[in-house]
Formats: sequence, C-alpha cells, structure tokens
Amino acid sequence: MNTTLADALKQLDLRPGETRLVTVNGYQVEVRRLETAPPPAPAGEPSQFADADMLDVFLNVPPSPRAVSVPAKFAPLPLPDPPVILPEDETAEGFTPLHPPAMSSTRAT
Repeated sequence: MNTTLADALKQLDLRPGETRLVTVNGYQVEVRRLETAPPPAPAGEPSQFADADMLDVFLNVPPSPRAVSVPAKFAPLPLPDPPVILPEDETAEGFTPLHPPAMSSTRAT
C-alpha cells in the first residue's frame, strides 16, 4: 500500500465497526474498520539460511594468460545464398511465374 495512503488512513482514527465516506476524484470511497484485527500471517518454518553469514558475490577473477583480443572490422555483409527451387516445385499446380515468357515478335509470311 502506498505510504501516503496508509498515513492518511491512520489519521482517520476509526474505531472498530466505524465507517467514513470520502470523495476522491469525484468518486465516493467508503473506509470501514473491521471489528477484529486480521489474523497474523503464518510464521512458517524459519529458513535454513536465517543465521548464516551473507557472502559477497563479487569475485576478483584474474585475467587468463591464454586470453586473446580479436579486433573487429566493419565490412559489408555477404549476400545470402539463393534459395534452391526443385524442378517439381516449379511445375506444381497453382504456380504462376513472376515473369511470363515474352511473345515472339516475328510474323510468319
């Protein structure tokens, strides 16, 4: 819960069963204090690490003697390989060529 809202609710000082109507941003909000306090949250089993010392996870790892630096070079990327289209895929039903064959312009005389 927002701490500002919790502080404002504490200032209401409501007795058990008492309600207050408050208008907030044009909305009517009803605040009611319950007759009994909510039950405490179950404690559960304590963690096996509750009394353990926390370790600093930052490690100072020495550099490897076998480490190698490789300089990067900017260059255009190579084009991908063209797709392989099998002959049986070219003659499948519903295939429409992107460029239909050109008509011959020679006339028989």
